[in-house]
Amino acid sequence: MHKGFLTQQEIITLRVQHEMEMDGVKADRIKAITLADEGYTYSEIAKFLYSDEVAVRHYVDDYIQSRNNKLNADQNKKLES
Repeated sequence: MHKGFLTQQEIITLRVQHEMEMDGVKADRIKAITLADEGYTYSEIAKFLYSDEVAVRHYVDDYIQSRNNKLNADQNKKLES
């Protein structure tokens, strides 16, 4: 569980993306990420989304990993400048 890992800007961006998302699977991924940020367990989120705990864990971990990769790439660009 990863409570409070999203910035306020990320929360706003994800909520807007969720409202505009037409693909149900992508919308569920966004819900899983925001619910994890609110402190719900993977098991609780899986029940809410009629999914399984492993999928929810992957959604959240993939989001965090992609964000960290982007941050590292941005930091490397600044160092190279």
